[in-house]
Amino acid sequence: MAVIDPAHWFLAADKTPRTPHFTRGNAVAPLLDGRTYMAALQGVIAACDQSSSLFISGWRITGDMRLNPTVVNGKLTGERFVDAVSAAAKRGCSVKALMYNLPGTEGPGPFRQAHVQDNMAFARAVIASGGDAILDGRLANPLASHHQKFVVAASKRRGQSKAFIGGIDICRDRWDSPAHNHGEDKAWPWEPWEEKRLAGWHDIQAQVEGPAVVQLWHAFRARWNDPRQPNHHPLCVDFRGRSRIDDAAPDCPEAGKIAVQVHQTLPAGVFPETGGTGEATILEAHERAIEQAQHYIYIEDQYFWPCPLVEPVEAALRRGVHVLMVVARDDVPPTPALASISNRMRHEVVERLRKAGGDHFQMYHLERPSGEQIYVHAKLMIVDDCYVSIGSANFNGRSMTNDTEIEIGIVDETTETISIAGVPNQKVCKFAHDLRKKLWSENFQQPEAQLQDPILALSRLWPAAPPAKHQRAHPHHVKISPLDIDPVAEYITTLIMENLLEFPCIKLPPGLTNRSLVKVAVDATLRGPQCALLLKALEEGENPDFHPTIANLVGRPVAMAWRELWARRAAHAVHFVGKHTPVSETDQAGQKLVEARNGVQIFQLSDGRYHVVSHFAVPSIEAARAAAMAISGDTG
Repeated sequence: MAVIDPAHWFLAADKTPRTPHFTRGNAVAPLLDGRTYMAALQGVIAACDQSSSLFISGWRITGDMRLNPTVVNGKLTGERFVDAVSAAAKRGCSVKALMYNLPGTEGPGPFRQAHVQDNMAFARAVIASGGDAILDGRLANPLASHHQKFVVAASKRRGQSKAFIGGIDICRDRWDSPAHNHGEDKAWPWEPWEEKRLAGWHDIQAQVEGPAVVQLWHAFRARWNDPRQPNHHPLCVDFRGRSRIDDAAPDCPEAGKIAVQVHQTLPAGVFPETGGTGEATILEAHERAIEQAQHYIYIEDQYFWPCPLVEPVEAALRRGVHVLMVVARDDVPPTPALASISNRMRHEVVERLRKAGGDHFQMYHLERPSGEQIYVHAKLMIVDDCYVSIGSANFNGRSMTNDTEIEIGIVDETTETISIAGVPNQKVCKFAHDLRKKLWSENFQQPEAQLQDPILALSRLWPAAPPAKHQRAHPHHVKISPLDIDPVAEYITTLIMENLLEFPCIKLPPGLTNRSLVKVAVDATLRGPQCALLLKALEEGENPDFHPTIANLVGRPVAMAWRELWARRAAHAVHFVGKHTPVSETDQAGQKLVEARNGVQIFQLSDGRYHVVSHFAVPSIEAARAAAMAISGDTG
């Protein structure tokens, strides 16, 4: 018998830092795929005025993204996100944007990729329209990222506030419709000359109204008001937040009958202050929901990699729970090194789950009829037609430990009565039941009427034969090249760890019991030291354990070497141009970008001096240009 009580599914009061530990009386609407979300977001932003605050948190934001594109006289039109936000700011709305300050933002021009350029351009536009922006680098290590994707539109008018939370970034490729037919959809929001897009993008966001909006508002305010400097480079001095959020929280009365619990990942040692305990309620909430499962667990996620969530899923399979996963077919971008790492990590998880569950475990990916991938980017879990989680966290270690993430757990107190596994009169939550049917209907191209009973429906979704051409979901088989050396390395590592064999060619320090380090030694013998360290650094960067080793072993020396290179070039520039003076924080606050030369930025200070990005000021533009050339390594 399914359990409806939110307290059965949610974390207890002593397991979460928020008070109350969950809220009742919310309205939550699932927004499938980017087209639905961005149209809803456009409507909310249009209503923002002097009585409103608009808080935007994102991993990547492309200001040129058209929110609701249309074609007029053969030309693509539609309001851009940056224009909608700027217009709201000019109407008096308090706009604040908190974005990931990813590696490359502080480097010379040629090192900046489109992601960096997008975030910086949007930050500049927000500030120019009267808002405020932060490029946030307060993270656990250089390989972590600010990954929260939520928007809070808070109004001083009672009951008018809304929030959006999920996995959809307002950026390139994310706009798509549930039909995933961009080849025929003339309103696709990208001009032909823009970057190559995927054939389809499946994702989900939730629109929230009611008391839960207050807790999301507080989550953003805590991040924004963090007193630590969010970045440490003069190029980003304008993007450190010049204002605080001191307003009262919005008044959000009950708007429905849905209970919501807010969860976050905030890395330990970094939040809420340096050395803080952090927050891992996403991991804990997932574990609790999986442990409560009686009938099925449905997960959509681009990744399935080794992490603390694999063991509770194994346990659920062993007690007879069905597990259905929908994943991304191929990584984006499909670089060979990352694809190899992703495949072998996913392969490890799949083998464990198949062994635990047999035919109770199934994994699928999505394709268009032409065979092109529909990329699965959603981060969603539904359990027993009762519990739903929607957010930004992926099914991997970094989302549970190192990145900043946010999600909501959802239990609808409006019930439906259905059959489960043929047993009638089973009460379930309307929100979860309706969403599960809608997703399965979209992904497996079957009518919702035939998906009422989740367990009987599974027999229709899991055919023994290959799927029909019209069906989007295809059984996913993780392929590892027969030439892949990793299975051999794993086997040798296991033999060594279990003291079954010693290899004279592999010299290990006495008493070494860390499997990760033993694997590095084995890899170094089979592949070579540089290749072994590179692969391990990438693997731990993508899926860190709780005590990363190579990230510290490799990441820190690389960062130090980068700083040393810039310091050496700056010293050379000083010698090249003569006397210089240091640039203070006060100087930096009043600077204006003059030009970029050889990838090095030159700013003009309020007193007329010229500041070169390497932290020193020179008296003339000629000296600044010479310094820029010297720093870039070009003294000609």
